[in-house]
Amino acid sequence: MLYNIYKATASEKQNFNIQALAEYLFIDEITINMNNWLLEVCGLIRIDVKPDKVKEYILPVPPRCTEVPQDVLDRLADDSNNDYEWKNFKLNAVERVRKWKPWTAM
Repeated sequence: MLYNIYKATASEKQNFNIQALAEYLFIDEITINMNNWLLEVCGLIRIDVKPDKVKEYILPVPPRCTEVPQDVLDRLADDSNNDYEWKNFKLNAVERVRKWKPWTAM
């Protein structure tokens, strides 16, 4: 959902206010930050954080692949962050990634 919002507004060169985006989407800022991190790990966005703003850059979508890149799995499995919410988020992300199947044309 966030990726689609970023992509749809990319041409507007808009800087997102995380608090305003959270209010608009009816989710908390922590959820947005965690999902931004996941989008960055997957190579879909790049985030520059500066004291006065956060800027998301949409990256070219990587070509379809038949398996999840190992570096993505490694970053998801990294347990160096001991925060309870992060652990649960990463576990759910790993589960979703492991269930991922490549899209095939019919």
